Amino acid sequence: MLEVIEEVLATNTAHSIVFIPAAEIKIKADRDKIAQVVHNFLSNAIKYSPKGGQIELACRKVKGKLLVSVKDHGIGIALADQPRLFGRYFRVESLNNAKVAGFGLGLYLSYEIINRHKGKIWVESKPDEGSTFYFSIPIS
Repeated sequence: MLEVIEEVLATNTAHSIVFIPAAEIKIKADRDKIAQVVHNFLSNAIKYSPKGGQIELACRKVKGKLLVSVKDHGIGIALADQPRLFGRYFRVESLNNAKVAGFGLGLYLSYEIINRHKGKIWVESKPDEGSTFYFSIPIS
């Protein structure tokens, strides 16, 4: 996780990332693919938090699973858009993100990676209050 944080922060100076690690947890997973999901979550948190600020990356063990979350204090996502967020090419259309670049593939690929790890991926968000993206995967 620290490598992903360093990589993301190398191109961003307006935000800070607080890492809240869990005790050592062993999982059987594709390290690069899980890193890709975390990178996507962090990159989106930065893109959709235009005023800068703090982003929290947390890992913990919950009911036999590794739970990872990325919380921002950005523009948030309307409840009506949340069920479609992980679909291919879906992008939320709003005035708040009209200038944010992307193809709508990052969350779709993240969904596919977590699904292939027999995990779950979801979001909790409110407009103007920010978002928290989560995934959980089984602990081996």
